[in-house]
Amino acid sequence: MRHRPIDAALLLLLLLLPGLAAALESDHLQPIHLQADHVVLDNRHGTSTYRGHVVFEQGSLHLEADSLTAYRSGTTLDRVEATGSPVRFRQRVGKKGTEVRGQAQHIEYRAETGHIVLQGAAQVQHGSDHMSGERIEYNVRRGVVTASGGGDHRVHATIRPKQAPTAGDKAP
Repeated sequence: MRHRPIDAALLLLLLLLPGLAAALESDHLQPIHLQADHVVLDNRHGTSTYRGHVVFEQGSLHLEADSLTAYRSGTTLDRVEATGSPVRFRQRVGKKGTEVRGQAQHIEYRAETGHIVLQGAAQVQHGSDHMSGERIEYNVRRGVVTASGGGDHRVHATIRPKQAPTAGDKAP
């Protein structure tokens, strides 16, 4: 693996997802609301499986999937795995409350490590900035992003330059 001073994928996701760690930090303190056509709660194994038009909401995080399985230890949520055609999510981030949107065939979130994996035609968009690849991983706590194209596919990224303030705009 080559190490460069600034990894292009990390730079892109840092631009795409400003404040995501802060958004997730506040959102994870909110209650989780789930809706589905069918649910199976298995207390013995610590799983709950939701199928059919699944809607997961926690704070500003909104996720829609065909199926979702939540794994827990006692009352603590360990991870969530969602599948769909595709799974779609959106979340408000940053001080201005801008929205990040994404989708993939499979999304996994590991609560303990703060690790998000989007796999299968993965896409993330923030404003006019966009990244796509077969797999996008984001470690919220470490601020590390890894993206891969898989097979003959490559990672694609579009980063639009920030517009210079006009005469009537205040400088940040």
